[in-house]
Amino acid sequence: MLRACLFAAFAVIVLPRALPACAQEVARDRSVAVVFRAEDAATDAEAEHLWRAVAEDLAKHPELRVADGAAVAGLATNLTAPPAIAAALGVRFLLLGRIEAGDDIFKIVLELVDALSGSRLWSGNFFPEEDELDVVPDEIAGLVLDRLKGATL
Repeated sequence: MLRACLFAAFAVIVLPRALPACAQEVARDRSVAVVFRAEDAATDAEAEHLWRAVAEDLAKHPELRVADGAAVAGLATNLTAPPAIAAALGVRFLLLGRIEAGDDIFKIVLELVDALSGSRLWSGNFFPEEDELDVVPDEIAGLVLDRLKGATL
């Protein structure tokens, strides 16, 4: 007489918390987009010059993939949520910047965001003098590069 043994196997599946749909489309590599906005039309040219210079500095590093400048320039202004911006540009990390200018002050406000997790990796403010504007992109790119190299993928 044959006896049959029945074995049951159970698997426990732990599902991660649900991500918003746009976050699921965010890249998972060490990719970044540099997105700067000007507070007004007067600082728009400075913002464009600055973000392009920072993006060019970051693109010199082969371990990073930097979003195309034309794609960033053509980014819809109605996209404000980091996961939506990152998904639209095909990147994971965003360097979001804002330039404010007044009579006696020029302020650059920056935030490096992991669009997949929603966490802020770094933030900083710069108050450059007019004669320092050419070195600011190198300084920003160096700080961002350090944070991106240390980011967990």
